[in-house]
Amino acid sequence: MILKGNFFESKAVMTSVTKRMQMHHSEFNGRTIMIVDGPGIVDTDLDDEAGVKIVVDAINKTIAANPEGYHAFLLVARFGGRFTKEDKKTINILKGIFGPDFVKNDCILCMTWGDNFDVRENGQFKPWCLVQTGVF
Repeated sequence: MILKGNFFESKAVMTSVTKRMQMHHSEFNGRTIMIVDGPGIVDTDLDDEAGVKIVVDAINKTIAANPEGYHAFLLVARFGGRFTKEDKKTINILKGIFGPDFVKNDCILCMTWGDNFDVRENGQFKPWCLVQTGVF
């Protein structure tokens, strides 16, 4: 748990949960950690153009809320889940906004459902990560 608490809504549903930008922060080793959660680019309740506009607006508000800048963006993916066309499109849109090396230089991939990782089946986690290919 990054913020030492559950601050963002999460549900096991097939539609988007986050509708507006939310920020929460915590202290860790004398440093402030701020997490910003916003609507997904390919929000299941919106068409593509409306989804992109909402996310770009949220990103602009997020940047304005912390003019000192950010150190990294978290991309959250479920371990064992497959990347969908929508996931790939989201990554490509973010690369369009922030540049082609956005994921490589500015992102931390957070895997949820990590307790489903089976060392006997997959080996150690770091080597498993290094052999994954795809949109990143």
